[in-house]
Amino acid sequence: AITNKEYFTFTVNSKLNYKLNLSSLSLFGYKKVGFRPRFGMLQYSTDGGVTFGDIQAINYASSGWVPSIDLSTNPDLQNLQNANQITFRIVNWGGVAGQNGQGIWYFYDQNASPDLDFAFTGEVEQLPHLLFGWDFSTLKGGVKNYGPSPYAATYADANVVVSGLERGSGVLTNSLSGSSRGLGGLGWMSNSKEEAIANKEYFSFTVGAGTYYKLELTSLSVFGYKKVGFRPRFGMLQYSIDGGNTFTDIQAINYASAGYISPINLAGIPNLQNIYDDSQVTFRVVNWGGIAGQTGQGIWYFYDQNNSSDLDFAFTGMIKPGAVIWNGSSWSNVVGPDQSLNAIIEGPYQQNVDFSTRNLRITTGSLNIQAGHSVTVYEGVYQNNDNQITVESDANLVQVSNNNTNDGKSILVKRNAYVPTKEYAYWSSPVIGQNLYNSYPGIPNNLVLRYDTANDKLVSVPAGTLSEFGKGYSIKGSTIVQPNVTGLFAGAPNNGNGLGIVSNAGNRYNLIGNPYPSNLNLDVWYQDNVSNLDPSADGATAYFWDNTNNSVYTQMGSSYSGLNYAVYNFESQTGVAAPQVGAVKTPTSNVKVGQGFIVMVAPTATSIVYKNSQRTVNQNSVFFKGGQKDRFWLQLTTPKGLLVNTAIAYFAQRSNNNLDMFDSYLPNESASDLLYSKSDDGAKLTIQGRSAFVDIDRVKLGMRAFVAGTYKLSISQFEGLFASQSVYLFDKKLNKLV
Repeated sequence: AITNKEYFTFTVNSKLNYKLNLSSLSLFGYKKVGFRPRFGMLQYSTDGGVTFGDIQAINYASSGWVPSIDLSTNPDLQNLQNANQITFRIVNWGGVAGQNGQGIWYFYDQNASPDLDFAFTGEVEQLPHLLFGWDFSTLKGGVKNYGPSPYAATYADANVVVSGLERGSGVLTNSLSGSSRGLGGLGWMSNSKEEAIANKEYFSFTVGAGTYYKLELTSLSVFGYKKVGFRPRFGMLQYSIDGGNTFTDIQAINYASAGYISPINLAGIPNLQNIYDDSQVTFRVVNWGGIAGQTGQGIWYFYDQNNSSDLDFAFTGMIKPGAVIWNGSSWSNVVGPDQSLNAIIEGPYQQNVDFSTRNLRITTGSLNIQAGHSVTVYEGVYQNNDNQITVESDANLVQVSNNNTNDGKSILVKRNAYVPTKEYAYWSSPVIGQNLYNSYPGIPNNLVLRYDTANDKLVSVPAGTLSEFGKGYSIKGSTIVQPNVTGLFAGAPNNGNGLGIVSNAGNRYNLIGNPYPSNLNLDVWYQDNVSNLDPSADGATAYFWDNTNNSVYTQMGSSYSGLNYAVYNFESQTGVAAPQVGAVKTPTSNVKVGQGFIVMVAPTATSIVYKNSQRTVNQNSVFFKGGQKDRFWLQLTTPKGLLVNTAIAYFAQRSNNNLDMFDSYLPNESASDLLYSKSDDGAKLTIQGRSAFVDIDRVKLGMRAFVAGTYKLSISQFEGLFASQSVYLFDKKLNKLV
């Protein structure tokens, strides 16, 4: 078959400055008609088709797919650079014994689709290559002519932005004659690096990536120089990433009279990798020092040693995509961004897909983050215009870095809530300076309220009041739309570390809230604020106002006697819902966008800490104390269908079952219907954290019944070992277990 040239061939090699690693022939659809061919062989050649090596034999049926063929273990098919061309061929032959005649064979589309039918997989990796540099061969020199400043780069990759080489003002050109083929100057009278920097005796330039690219520098690969006289003897290559305000040394240099500096490795310097189009690096070469006893100026040049058009001062590295673009229907790289790539939104985006990105830039498009989905930004958020970003209710815009500020433009954040006209809900703004009376339509005058810590009452704030970072507000239901309202917050998104101001007056209860346009993880928040909260069971508890079952509309201050707070205990990481008819809402560590809640601060606390590291897109909490959560919830169902809950949780690190921060008090012992447990020292609790579980443990329970009738006690939820552990109720009146 080879002699008769009965085969198909093709060649492959990498593009210039890349290398190719082949891993498999992953797809190979075929079809044959007749008895021939029965056999095939995949071969390759590294010498232009002069000689071939076998890869794998093939047996053909009438039609089908050849199983994937591994190429990754063949060293000849790895690290293929531009000059390494591989020729593949498929040789076919053979028929059925006794059968004559020709056969027909095809590469074939088995699926009748535009998917590939004959395809190879592998990796393409960029290689370090010349990015930019200067050739000094054309400089003429002459009297007071030491070359232009700045002197533009002779070569720069199309996606590299580099300035000209520029003299510091301390490098002189006012006397003597400059050499041809050199860019330099005279002076260099300083005796130390610090003195030379102060006297501006250096050359500098800046470099960055072109739009939507990033730059990785691997070496200063060529550095030709020449000096005349005794000065300078020493040099230092430095870089700056803050616009030249501060510089970092890269490598010291000792100058002879002329020559080349050995290549200087830059690949190991993190600040010189991933240089995006929104940043620049400034390099400078500082020179100083002479020979002891020798006075007078010296002359120093970047110099063309070879009298050729080759570059004489040049840098190598790699230029890679630094961004992906959404055009309204797809990403430019198909799969979308990640934390190493900027996301550029040029068309409408409202996909039900999460994504992460380095910087988020909205140019001519818009971003609508859908409910249940998130966008995580590792650096900054930028918009060409206000309100190009909308965060829907139950969506998340998360930012990770505390070092980057946003552009200050407004975004829109929505929060759906159930707030009947007569009711209030606790809110907290996820944006800067929200006009609180504009949070939703129909908020009555004077009924946006702040919490007065001194007397535990809510006090009206005037029209036009703007939100404060991390502060919660009680806002009455709308007179226009109710009971379901959509809070709409417009402003620059809160981001980064910040302090929420609190008061330690009175009972020290404060209405605070989630300040971010993303969910807040209470467990992480608590770890950052332990010292700011009261060291008691109250201090370890968050109270969430749940107005679903409320029927009291007057303020009671510190004498509040209702039971309309859902409770979350930070130490037990367990929540209990407020009593209500129908489905209950049990708080978890996940605090939604726009949610306010009450905590008790420490006697000396003046602020609460918020950090980006507390933000989350998760619905489930993270258990920081190790191990599983062994806990269950008991539920009392009243004759009217009211559901009242209490929780029991077990922890190995607890040494006893007396009242401590693993417990949360029963919010009101006088409420009409109650279910609670009691600590060993008699405290009535809605959440009880107990020591490590033993199967002879007994927990005291208490209840209160408002009306005569049948009350049902059940386990509404369980976790950990209680998936298989029975729990018994001891009826003290009947003196038996049930």
